[in-house]
Amino acid sequence: MRRALGVVVLSLALGGCSKTPEEAAKLYNVQTSNGFKFAGGVAVTDQHILTDLSLFETQKSGQVLDNTGKNFGAAKLSKDDFSRVVVLYAEDEVLPAAKIGSSDDLTEGAKLATQVYNEKGEPELLVGAFRGWQFGDGVGYLVTDINAPKESIGAGYFGPDGKLVGLQVTKRGKSTLLLPIEYVVNGPKAVTNTLIGEHLDSEAFAAKRAEGEKHPDPIPEPPSFEQILWEFAFSRTALVGAVVMMDKKDGPAHAAPVKFLLESVDVESKREVVGEGAVEPANLKWAPQAEAFADLKKNAGAIFGDAFVKAELDPYDYGELRFRIPFAPFCAKVDAARVYVLTLTLADGRKASENFQDMANICTGAEEGDGTAWEKEWGMSSAAGAAPAAADDDDKGGKAKKKKKKKGRK
Repeated sequence: MRRALGVVVLSLALGGCSKTPEEAAKLYNVQTSNGFKFAGGVAVTDQHILTDLSLFETQKSGQVLDNTGKNFGAAKLSKDDFSRVVVLYAEDEVLPAAKIGSSDDLTEGAKLATQVYNEKGEPELLVGAFRGWQFGDGVGYLVTDINAPKESIGAGYFGPDGKLVGLQVTKRGKSTLLLPIEYVVNGPKAVTNTLIGEHLDSEAFAAKRAEGEKHPDPIPEPPSFEQILWEFAFSRTALVGAVVMMDKKDGPAHAAPVKFLLESVDVESKREVVGEGAVEPANLKWAPQAEAFADLKKNAGAIFGDAFVKAELDPYDYGELRFRIPFAPFCAKVDAARVYVLTLTLADGRKASENFQDMANICTGAEEGDGTAWEKEWGMSSAAGAAPAAADDDDKGGKAKKKKKKKGRK
């Protein structure tokens, strides 16, 4: 389900001179609170504010902080479950009200501005650009490169002419998605009709609305530098795996020491370090994945747009950081009654972890996983590792059932 968005309308539209996006954001945006959480908001009449419905699903009133630093109470007047917007009414206030704009006027690269507030009520002006449209959740979203905090959901965003074009809905990576203002103010059932009059879809927006209806599925998270995937397995002599990731071209993490930590976990979830250190350079290999990265960019471009690919993917390399960690000396400390957790830490702080449930059998060499084939494929000789710990008498001769650990990406 699409993230909730709330609406609060305050003040009559100011006539006369136009505003820059920055001036409009500073003048018309407010902060709303239900007493527990806060969100963004924007005044659309002198007494009504649009804000996040999630804050006012059950609460009948809340607090508003305006651009002058004044706090005042406001009551929930109405809501729209589809747009996830709520209208707050401030009975004794006279607020400057934003002019309603149109997403039709936005072209890729157009300036957008918003003003957000932190938990202390301190305002921050954010300026960026319109990246294009994204369809999902049954609607069409406006995508901006403004990296706004999630807590400013419901904040108004203003286009080049200083008019309100959208409300912050959610984040995808560093991009902020906006609900076009048309979803809030257009149509005979719009929650703002009695406040600012009825608005109708333009031909262009009607097409965007129809396109959005063709995409009911949620929008996926975009690929990012922070994300890493991994594959962990084992051979007869080592823990083996690959960390799949984007990496910086200048000072890449895969060129720096990679640390490992192996911990045992007992039935009471208490952890004990079994082995730790840096992976030997001979047991680390960076394998660029140019073809896979090209496919990733193509798919991301189709969903998030070419501007996203240029800004968020092009600056990086992409590949597998392959590693091998010989069993010795930690296998001597392995206890069959415990679970073992291997954690890799890259130089830039990113981590990958995997649980090994059957470390006792793995250490005896009685079991063999995908790591054996990976060692051969990657040219990492098992001779580099110490021999596995001696098996118990019951396990000699391979009595333990041979089991292949499935390769799993997380």
